[in-house]
Amino acid sequence: MGRALVEGWTQKNIPLTSLTVITPNKATVSHLHQRFDLTWFDSPEALPEPSSFDVLLFAVKPQILPAVLPRYRHLLNNNPLVVSVVAGKTKAFFQTFLHNDLDFLRAMPNLPVAFCQGTISAWASPKTERTQRVADLLFDSVGSLSWLPQEDDFHIATAVSGCGPAYLFLLTDILENEAEKHGLSPDLARKLIRQTFLGAANLSYMSEKTSPELTNSVASQGGVTQAALDQLTHSDPSLKDVFHKAVTHAIHQSKALGGV
Repeated sequence: MGRALVEGWTQKNIPLTSLTVITPNKATVSHLHQRFDLTWFDSPEALPEPSSFDVLLFAVKPQILPAVLPRYRHLLNNNPLVVSVVAGKTKAFFQTFLHNDLDFLRAMPNLPVAFCQGTISAWASPKTERTQRVADLLFDSVGSLSWLPQEDDFHIATAVSGCGPAYLFLLTDILENEAEKHGLSPDLARKLIRQTFLGAANLSYMSEKTSPELTNSVASQGGVTQAALDQLTHSDPSLKDVFHKAVTHAIHQSKALGGV
């Protein structure tokens, strides 16, 4: 996710001269460094002394976060804003490994931030002019930013929005494979399906109609679309049942990662 954010920031001409990337993943940073002339260190211990930052953004896998956070305690002296895009991990978790008096901004972007088309959920504690300004700069610049009423809502936002692109990619793959099975070439199947999703997404975003109303505007009784929808809605389990189970499992996994 860190790489996707950097790519989105460059498209919005956000200056990266003050951005320092810390990662042991040389392959990833080499790609970014070649394109964007970033400052890079392979560990926080490699930073020159003294080093201070206005913002510390953590974009790592949740499983390794307990080992990562203590290595950044020495950078907290000037009260930087701690920003997290780590799935499942709460402010309380960060406080456990850093310290209790944190200005904290948590966000859940999804992958399209790389093309400035992301959906980002955010929550701050405390929510101040600084957290709002940083959220606008880092997240609203690369997509649509929505503030959550409470931190626990991240479990739901992650399950439907953070994970959402993967659901769409899976459905795209299924329909492309079906088109190929029934005789279309892979290139034509790819073009038809992906443009269909792009157009439908734009229509859904721009329309004042509800999703069921838009569905009904495509389907007609006894028609081709309705025949397909009957299979999706009346099978056992139905598509709704499958998605309910999937989203519920995603919420449970988010809570498990957070130790809830």
